[in-house]
Amino acid sequence: MFNIELWRSAFDSLLVNKLRSVLTMIGIIVGVGSIITIVAIGQGGKSAILNEIQSANPQDTVEIIPKSLLSAQGQANPSQIRSFSPSDFQLVRGFSGVKDVYTTPQTSDTLSYAGKRESITVTAGPSYLPSLDKFKISAGRMYLPMDNTAHRHVAVLSTQVAKDLFNKNKPQDAVGHFVSLQGQLLQVIGISKSTNSSPLANLVPNKNVYVPTSTFSDLYPGKPIYTMDIRTQTGQNKKAISARVIAVLNAKYHSNAFTDASSYITSVTNLIGKVTTTITVIIGAIAGIALLVGGIGVMNIMLVSVTERTREIGIRMSLGATRTTILWQFLVEAMVLTTLGGGIGIVLGWLTAVIVSASFHLSALVSWQSVVGSFLFSAIIGIICGLYPASRASRLNPIESLRYE
Repeated sequence: MFNIELWRSAFDSLLVNKLRSVLTMIGIIVGVGSIITIVAIGQGGKSAILNEIQSANPQDTVEIIPKSLLSAQGQANPSQIRSFSPSDFQLVRGFSGVKDVYTTPQTSDTLSYAGKRESITVTAGPSYLPSLDKFKISAGRMYLPMDNTAHRHVAVLSTQVAKDLFNKNKPQDAVGHFVSLQGQLLQVIGISKSTNSSPLANLVPNKNVYVPTSTFSDLYPGKPIYTMDIRTQTGQNKKAISARVIAVLNAKYHSNAFTDASSYITSVTNLIGKVTTTITVIIGAIAGIALLVGGIGVMNIMLVSVTERTREIGIRMSLGATRTTILWQFLVEAMVLTTLGGGIGIVLGWLTAVIVSASFHLSALVSWQSVVGSFLFSAIIGIICGLYPASRASRLNPIESLRYE
């Protein structure tokens, strides 16, 4: 197998029929290229989703949620889900090791200005929300704690919302104007620009409108609060603070109603990892069918080659070539076809993954495992599909082969 002469002879034989060799390799190229592309995009998408979930939970923050929120799955009546009261936030703010307690409620609504209407997501939160929600102020200012205390009806529009409602080329022109939300006027004091570099952030337009928490309560009175985010001081034990808060809140309501969201996030992360891996494997297996079809094409061409070169085989045997030598000659030719096609498929698959990821703002991760695995698989296909033609060639009768025309 490792005889240099065998490999040289195999390449020479394939070069005699260049077009046929190229056409035979197409199935292998498509199969390997598809597998590389699918696995790369699948792994990149999985990594982006997991990173997005992890980045949504800052290192110094603990999130407490009602247990019933997890079990409801959107089917239970909101009144059956335990929510937080303003007194809960005041209570937790007094805990040692706690830097701040906040919530970031969201709701979908319609924002109006001068007859124009825009579907938006209203998000409330503290004045340091830009660091939490990954955006910066590109024009104007962010609302301040005093805006929240005074219940000032102010808002920060995302760049996309400002472009849609005001000036497409100069979104900063929106600053100072008043927009209507829930029949109330809000003054635009700033324009936000996303700093989220995640590929997923580019898939959906950012149509957020940020308002102080007190303004959100004025706009949507009675809307329940289902999350409590606790910002811990540097060096504090998050798990200990979380356990203490949960114990106090459960004691306050004489129930076992609250839990740490981190366990839920971990289970969701694991589930997403399993689902994306399963989907990638299934689609990759479907793409692998093309590789098997390509292997059948290789077997067919090798059988044709054996028939065409029957006289050559007889001459080589009469000159002393053994059956083993003949077998390896054709087996190596089949392996050269599939491994060369596999190598080209790997390169084209990588290029396709890069182009697709750039076009759709996704990340593609071409792992060395998928490259090595695809290359070895193509070599194995060559061995399996070349074994029968090679065996058939080695079993030809030398005398009858010399008479073959």
